[in-house]
Parts: sequence; C-alpha cells; structure tokens
Amino acid sequence: MRVHRVCLLDDLQESRPLRVVLDGQPILLTKLDGEPHAITDVCPHNGSSLADGVIKDGCVTCSGH
Repeated sequence: MRVHRVCLLDDLQESRPLRVVLDGQPILLTKLDGEPHAITDVCPHNGSSLADGVIKDGCVTCSGH
C-alpha cells in the first residue's frame, strides 16, 4: 500500500467533505467520529462530485439526488 500526504488532519472537519485530486483521481476526504475517511469523489449514478453533496450519519448524498 502506498501512502500519500494530501492535507493535514486539522484540515478535515467532521462530516464536511474535502475534495482532493491524487494521481488524477478525485477523492473525497472527511472525518467521521473523529477518524479520517476517504472515498472516490464520483457519484456512481451520474459521475458528479460527491463533495458537492451532504454527509449525514456517515452517508454521502450526491447533490444531484
């Protein structure tokens, strides 16, 4: 596994999406229960950015839904 530093832990806010691009891939970063999490920042339904959506109860809802 490769590790990449893309932001400081303090840059992440609880349930607030932060979009970064790593090696050409959009990634959504956030904190959930104080722990960092990362997922692909692409809606599987329409390809839009999930970072424009809302994170509630640990689930991301795309702005297009």
